[in-house]
Amino acid sequence: MYRRFITRTCRFLRQLAPLALIALTSVQGHAAWVVKSPPGEQVFDFALAPSLSTTLFATTRVDPTVGIWKSIDSGDNWTMQILNNLDYHGVGIKPDDPDTVLAGVRGGPIQISVNGGSNWLITNGSASHDVWRIQFAPNTPLTVYGAGYSNGVPVSGVLQKSLDGGQNWAEFAIAGDADPAIISIAVAPTDANTVYVGAILDGIGDDGLYKTIDGGATWTYLAGLPLTEVDGLAVDPTDADVIYAGSSGSGLIRRSVDGGVSWQVLHDPFSGGVANFTSVRGIAINPSDRRIVYALGGSGATKVIATTNCGDDWVDVDSSGIAFGQPSKAIIDTANSFIYVLENLLTTTIYREALLTVGSGSCTNTVGFPTASGSSAFGYPLLACFGLLAIAAYRRRSGP
Repeated sequence: MYRRFITRTCRFLRQLAPLALIALTSVQGHAAWVVKSPPGEQVFDFALAPSLSTTLFATTRVDPTVGIWKSIDSGDNWTMQILNNLDYHGVGIKPDDPDTVLAGVRGGPIQISVNGGSNWLITNGSASHDVWRIQFAPNTPLTVYGAGYSNGVPVSGVLQKSLDGGQNWAEFAIAGDADPAIISIAVAPTDANTVYVGAILDGIGDDGLYKTIDGGATWTYLAGLPLTEVDGLAVDPTDADVIYAGSSGSGLIRRSVDGGVSWQVLHDPFSGGVANFTSVRGIAINPSDRRIVYALGGSGATKVIATTNCGDDWVDVDSSGIAFGQPSKAIIDTANSFIYVLENLLTTTIYREALLTVGSGSCTNTVGFPTASGSSAFGYPLLACFGLLAIAAYRRRSGP
């Protein structure tokens, strides 16, 4: 009798597990995305000041004017910092100084402001490209990488690095290509010399994911990742060997726990994942809780999904607000519990929503990341079943 009761109860609890995960996620928020863009502007890129997280910069364009905008209240209000005839397609803010800002000119070099955006100067040694991705090393504020990309036949680009906060730049070749087109870049939060880039090379090497552990001097092609175009890329905030990657060509999200040697599929929209999330254009990890990961870009009805247990389960957090386009960049503000998302294909708009802050499980560098010692939605039923088994064993020993 006890065995039949336990079997039925465990089966019931396992059926409730996915609903429990959704309920836990719903309690945390994701009520609705709200627009937090400069009024009437098309946004090409944006950045948040890590040392003063209410400060945001955005590069914009509405013909015939272009410029750079600044917000000091988490996007609620914006002021124009510079208005000229230059397109700015990339922006980054020094981690320890909200007044030092870098912005990449479309078809031009990276410029710098050291007074909060009031004045701008051309940096020394910067290449010129159409699109810029600028990323400071979180733990080494003077180190910053600038990844450039220009359309053409063939495509071209650059990977350049500065050791003085963006004042001066030096270029690096990847696999022998001196002009690699960089479509994604992720600097390890714990090591400024460990960098991953999604690169398209000019017939010299393989397209896909590359890694350096010596600050760009040498690069390794990560052949274990079966992607030639890496659009979504993020490195774990505590472990430089843990990487998440995805491509705009599918909704598959992959993770490596050994520095990119081998990979595991965490999300598949056609096999247990979120059905309408069919492309990956950006990935963001909560710096305060590595168990919470966002993925965005979906070409289908769902634009943003998230996991709160290291990728074991994913849920739709795009219930309202982002109706069009394909989001490609997310920034997490842990100080104010916000997540920002940029949709820069159709609406070219910044959206903001409450951040998921309650993770579950215990991330370890093994396949199936969450461990039984955690408190994930699937851990609760398992613990409950163990408890019932213990009760049954006690009753058998004690007699009726």
